[in-house]
Amino acid sequence: MNTPPAPPPLPPRAALARVTANLILLGAVTLFTSALEVVAFIRHGDNLSLGTPAAGFLIWVVAWLAWKGKQGVWNAIAVLAPLAAGAWLGALVAVTLTTPWKLLGAFLRTGVWGPVTGATFLVTVILLALLARDTHRHSFLAQKSKWANPAVLTAASLLPTAALVGLLLLLLQGSWTKPAVELARQQLGDGYNYRIQSWHQQSRSGQVHGRATVIAYNDTEIRTIEVEW
Repeated sequence: MNTPPAPPPLPPRAALARVTANLILLGAVTLFTSALEVVAFIRHGDNLSLGTPAAGFLIWVVAWLAWKGKQGVWNAIAVLAPLAAGAWLGALVAVTLTTPWKLLGAFLRTGVWGPVTGATFLVTVILLALLARDTHRHSFLAQKSKWANPAVLTAASLLPTAALVGLLLLLLQGSWTKPAVELARQQLGDGYNYRIQSWHQQSRSGQVHGRATVIAYNDTEIRTIEVEW
C-alpha cells in the first residue's frame, strides 16, 4: 500500500513572521495610497480607483494564508513580488526619463504630495524586495528553477515595463493630442505649461467624442483639468 507523500515542511517561524509582517505593512501602505487618491479626487478631481482599497484588503488575506504556511501562497509571492517590484521601478524609470524636469521639480515643491508619494513608492518597493527575498529562500519554485531568482524576475519585469510606459507617455504628448492642450489653455491661459495625463476618444453615430486629463503646471502650482470635445 502506497503511503501519500508527506506535505512540505513549514518555513521557519521567523520567516513566517517576517513575511506576514511585511504583507500586513504592504496592505497598510496600499490602503494609505487609496486614502491619498480620495483626497486628491476631492481636491483636484484626479482619477479614483476602487481597485486600490480592494487590493489592500486582499493583501491582508494573503498575509493570513502566508502565516499558515500555505506553500502555494509562498510560491506565488516568490514570483509576483519581484515582478511587481520590477514593474514599479520600470514605471519610475519611464516617468523620470519622459517627464520634463520642470514638472518633476514642481511636483516635489508643491506641498507634501511629492515627498509623500515618493516615500510611499520607496516603502512599497522595499517591502516587495523583502518579500521576494524571504519567500525565495523557502519556496518550492526557488529549488526547481534558476529563472525564479528574484533578480532575474525583477529585470524581466523592469525592462519591458519601462519601455511600454515610456512609449505610452511619449505618444500622449504627440501632435495628435495638441487640441486637448489648447482647450486647457483656453481655460487657464498662458501662465502654465501643459502635459497630457490621460486620453479617451470614441466614435458614436458618426461623431467623435473625447475626454482628456491635462496637467497644468508652473513654478508654484500644479493643476489637473478635464477637457471634452
